[in-house]
Formats: sequence, structure tokens, C-alpha cells
Amino acid sequence: MQNRVLLSGAVMAVFLYLDLKLQWFTPTMRNVFPLRPADTGRRIADLVPIFRNPNFYTDIQHVVSGGEPCEAVIRDNGGRCFLRKTFPYISETGATAGVAITFADIGDHMRTEAPRHRNDA
Repeated sequence: MQNRVLLSGAVMAVFLYLDLKLQWFTPTMRNVFPLRPADTGRRIADLVPIFRNPNFYTDIQHVVSGGEPCEAVIRDNGGRCFLRKTFPYISETGATAGVAITFADIGDHMRTEAPRHRNDA
């Protein structure tokens, strides 16, 4: 059931093993990372994202080291805006098994919120 929801195209997600190698990703991740099925098993740091986020790899390392989940608003090279969330991927036994990273396109939300913020200033 969960896999079908993730694969439906509504969720951009990538899962990494603790050694930061690519375990699994949804097809829509190609919107922010030029991933191919052959990339499974490669280190995430060896892949080049199509977004600007200088803390991306640092946040992943922070989560692996037992830190709290991280989130950031990022933009891709085309100017689209995303909310990136990085959090521990917990196994059925409750142990940290890796890192899960999700992206949500918030461009529409940012466009509707921008006029309100300008008027509040």
C-alpha cells in the first residue's frame, strides 16, 4: 500500500542506506535529481542535483549522526521552489536504517503567499 502511494507520482522521495548509498527513489524524484535505476547503490554525494542547496549533504550527515530532522526551502536551476525534508528512516525494529528525503513543490503556495507578505511589511 505505502509503495503504491509513493509510486503514484504524488511524492518525491529518496531513501538512503546509513552509508549514504541510494537505496530507493520514486520516479518523480527526477524532477529534482537526474536519477536512473542504475544509480541505486551509488553514494548520494556522487550524484549532482538540479537544485541549489548548500546544506543538502550536511543535513543528511546531521540526520545520520542522530540529529533531528532538517528541512529547507530550495530552488531548482529553473527557479521552481521546493520544501525539502530530511529525516531518519526508521526500521520496523525502531532502529535508524537510513535517511529519507522528500521534496514538495511549493511554488504555487509561495506565489500566493508572496503578495500577502509584501502587504504585511
